Amino acid sequence: MVAVDERTGLLAGELHARHYDRATRAVSMADCLALATASLLGERLATSDPPLAEVARTEGCEVIALPDARGRRP
Repeated sequence: MVAVDERTGLLAGELHARHYDRATRAVSMADCLALATASLLGERLATSDPPLAEVARTEGCEVIALPDARGRRP
């Protein structure tokens, strides 16, 4: 668990503003907060969410692709 500081929150907001699209890439603020945290800590992001994985890769964050309920990985 990591506390959300101002730097992390601002980065999450920037990621959301840059990448959110309701129709094609519906990443939530919580998704962006997870990505911002991973990015600032230099860690990989574990997710089964395809839009979040796409944004993470676009931002240069390595993704640990987890299987979804049907076994598909992003």
